[in-house]
Amino acid sequence: MEITFFCPSCVPAVAENLRRQPGYVARDMSYRQKMSWIIYDPRKISLDRILMIAGGNGAVTLFSDEEI
Repeated sequence: MEITFFCPSCVPAVAENLRRQPGYVARDMSYRQKMSWIIYDPRKISLDRILMIAGGNGAVTLFSDEEI
């Protein structure tokens, strides 16, 4: 999944919240680059749940969600 953040303080908070979730695999988040990616197991965590976590600290825009 690729998302973008508009808040510099969002990135560390979202990264920590995601790390605690079952189904979370990996992520690379950067406010400076305005783009992030998240790898997750959809059998353990839903896209809606990830977007809720990511959007809980500010605006988030989903660019794509692809199965790999």
